Amino acid sequence: MFSIFTTDPYILLVVVQQGVVPCSPVKPLHAFSIDALEFFRVARNCNPHFSIQSFVKTLCDLQGVCIESN
Repeated sequence: MFSIFTTDPYILLVVVQQGVVPCSPVKPLHAFSIDALEFFRVARNCNPHFSIQSFVKTLCDLQGVCIESN
């Protein structure tokens, strides 16, 4: 949960200052922590075949969230 006040002029700025990067610029319902993005960067440097889809599936498994597959 984010701490956003009515006096904050920009929601995205407040969210990023709290250590997360939102998935949407208009209504940020979901976000990735900066630590998670750093982990993806390091993993991708170690193995260039590591895809964003694999990373998201790994995060969902760790959080116990089911994702739909096409």
